[in-house]
Amino acid sequence: MKEEINLGRKTELIFPYSIYANIFKGLSHPTRILLLRLISEGGKYFKELLELTRLSPAALNFHIDILKTVGLVRQDAERAKYLITDLGIRFLDILAYLNTKLEEFETRELDLYCYKCGEAKMYADISPFYIRLWCPRCGGDHGDIWGLFLLNKFGADWIHKDLGFLVKECIEYSFEKTGESLRNSRCLNCSAKIKYKYFEDKIVGECKVCGFKVSLQINDISLDRLAEYWVRYRRVKEVLKGKVKHRGRDCWKVFLIDSEGRVKLTQYIEVGTGQVIDEETYE
Repeated sequence: MKEEINLGRKTELIFPYSIYANIFKGLSHPTRILLLRLISEGGKYFKELLELTRLSPAALNFHIDILKTVGLVRQDAERAKYLITDLGIRFLDILAYLNTKLEEFETRELDLYCYKCGEAKMYADISPFYIRLWCPRCGGDHGDIWGLFLLNKFGADWIHKDLGFLVKECIEYSFEKTGESLRNSRCLNCSAKIKYKYFEDKIVGECKVCGFKVSLQINDISLDRLAEYWVRYRRVKEVLKGKVKHRGRDCWKVFLIDSEGRVKLTQYIEVGTGQVIDEETYE
């Protein structure tokens, strides 16, 4: 008798890479990640999302449509409320895991002395995403008292860079991005609309959407010039003389001195705006 052989096998459903790419496209903009998180909190109506994000209706529609297209968000047919899908919840779980990885950093001592106290070498906490500069003498442990937070423009490739070059480039990059954020009234973290408050000596802002806080001292040497002189001389110190009248405006007069106490740079920074009105260099 001839036996019958069953050659049946388990079939795997293999999705084309384009599907994966489209899903990740849904999260390729900070506003869409923000919307996904907001919608996950019990669902949200269109009007609520408008109030929270301060986006225009057209822009909000654009981002929500992408989230719906890739299956991360759906809309309740009866109430028109936006709800997160199971797939969207899974992706938020992945993002929560990634957030723990973002908190990991390496600490390196820099060959740059603190520009506030001028006494101790600075340290840098470096991750592929940010750099935090802090002084062990006057800044507290890892910047508990004060620190300089920078965006890392090089990502994981920072490991191959000279530390002085890395700091200079990332200070200049952060200066540029912060300026754009202030001009456009956008959160530096999630790009939502934010209202910055201008005081005599600082600019502050807190994003109501993602909670990101900004506090910028405007009676300091501008970051772009600090980067240049700090890396060049290694040991510079910032000295605030106080308010003066310059070109008919109320200004902060700030010096940058070298290790010998010689003034290398003077800036006149407008009170309340942070705009550099004039500067004098001494080479």
